[in-house]
Amino acid sequence: MPELHDDELHPSYIGMPTYLGTPFAINGKELKSMNADIAIIGAPVDMGVGNRPGARYGPRAIRQ
Repeated sequence: MPELHDDELHPSYIGMPTYLGTPFAINGKELKSMNADIAIIGAPVDMGVGNRPGARYGPRAIRQ
Protein backbone atom coordinates (compact mmCIF):
# COMPACT_ATOMS: atom_id res chain seq x y z
CA MET A 1 0.00 0.00 0.00
CA PRO A 2 1.51 3.37 -0.98
CA GLU A 3 2.04 6.08 1.61
CA LEU A 4 -0.65 8.76 1.42
CA HIS A 5 1.40 11.34 3.29
CA ASP A 6 5.14 12.04 3.10
CA ASP A 7 6.31 14.23 6.02
CA GLU A 8 9.47 15.32 4.18
CA LEU A 9 7.54 16.66 1.18
CA HIS A 10 4.54 17.99 3.12
CA PRO A 11 5.33 18.98 6.72
CA SER A 12 2.30 18.90 9.04
CA TYR A 13 2.56 22.62 9.84
CA ILE A 14 1.81 23.84 6.28
CA GLY A 15 -1.17 23.45 3.99
CA MET A 16 -4.61 21.99 4.61
CA PRO A 17 -4.50 19.02 7.02
CA THR A 18 -6.69 16.16 5.79
CA TYR A 19 -7.57 12.78 7.23
CA LEU A 20 -4.61 10.49 6.39
CA GLY A 21 -3.46 12.93 3.71
CA THR A 22 -6.43 12.22 1.43
CA PRO A 23 -7.73 14.83 -1.05
CA PHE A 24 -10.11 17.54 0.15
CA ALA A 25 -12.99 19.42 -1.45
CA ILE A 26 -13.76 23.09 -0.86
CA ASN A 27 -17.41 22.88 -1.92
CA GLY A 28 -20.14 20.44 -2.95
CA LYS A 29 -19.33 20.74 -6.65
CA GLU A 30 -15.75 19.55 -6.06
CA LEU A 31 -17.01 16.75 -3.85
CA LYS A 32 -19.38 15.53 -6.57
CA SER A 33 -16.58 15.59 -9.17
CA MET A 34 -14.48 13.31 -6.92
CA ASN A 35 -17.17 10.59 -6.88
CA ALA A 36 -16.57 10.20 -3.15
CA ASP A 37 -18.38 7.45 -1.27
CA ILE A 38 -17.92 9.17 2.10
CA ALA A 39 -16.93 12.58 3.47
CA ILE A 40 -15.33 13.24 6.85
CA ILE A 41 -15.92 16.63 8.46
CA GLY A 42 -14.25 17.78 11.67
CA ALA A 43 -16.07 20.41 13.73
CA PRO A 44 -13.66 22.31 16.03
CA VAL A 45 -15.74 23.38 19.05
CA ASP A 46 -15.13 23.55 22.80
CA MET A 47 -18.76 24.13 23.85
CA GLY A 48 -19.61 20.47 24.45
CA VAL A 49 -16.84 19.89 26.99
CA GLY A 50 -16.91 21.50 30.42
CA ASN A 51 -13.66 22.45 32.21
CA ARG A 52 -11.53 20.94 29.41
CA PRO A 53 -10.51 23.62 26.93
CA GLY A 54 -8.68 22.37 23.89
CA ALA A 55 -11.27 19.93 22.51
CA ARG A 56 -11.35 22.10 19.38
CA TYR A 57 -7.88 20.76 18.50
CA GLY A 58 -9.19 17.18 18.23
CA PRO A 59 -10.20 17.22 14.53
CA ARG A 60 -6.82 18.63 13.48
CA ALA A 61 -4.96 16.06 15.61
CA ILE A 62 -6.91 13.24 13.94
CA ARG A 63 -6.03 14.61 10.50
CA GLN A 64 -2.35 14.78 11.34
